[in-house]
Amino acid sequence: MNRNRTAISPTGFSSIPPIAVHVVGKHSGFTNKALHNNDKMFKVGPWEEARGQSMRLNVNVDSHHLIIPENGVYYVYSQVYFRDERTPTERQNESVHEFLHYTVLDSTGNLVHHRNLMKSGRTKIGGEENGYYFSSHHSGLFELRKNDKIYMKVFLQHEQIKVGRDHEETFMGMYRIGELH
Repeated sequence: MNRNRTAISPTGFSSIPPIAVHVVGKHSGFTNKALHNNDKMFKVGPWEEARGQSMRLNVNVDSHHLIIPENGVYYVYSQVYFRDERTPTERQNESVHEFLHYTVLDSTGNLVHHRNLMKSGRTKIGGEENGYYFSSHHSGLFELRKNDKIYMKVFLQHEQIKVGRDHEETFMGMYRIGELH
């Protein structure tokens, strides 16, 4: 954040309504949507926004996006749980294992419409006998504008690598910590 152009007011003790959302993997219909034909990069969703550990306060959610309701500084987080369903022999035959996880800003106000806000991952060289699971979590503070959209995408190297759907495995959320003036 550029301190010379942005003044922030904390939302904790003001009359500003709270803005927060936490969405989780949805058991029915939760799939990976390919971003491009024949691509290994997938958009994660749709999200469960009303049941279980999900919650939503003054935020709209569509099938794959959190939609920013007001300008502000937001704490954004996401986690993905990769499940590698290949056999140990199949994993050993692979020379490189990549698990990549991104949180992306889709903004109509920027010249670049889709911008990676955060990226995390794991790359392992060589065979792996016992590694069936891997989770990746990241978070950060970002200056966001009304109607910006946040979504999660993952790189799935093989069809047998799946994204976990349980509420404690794959999730994302955000909350506003201050206004922009």
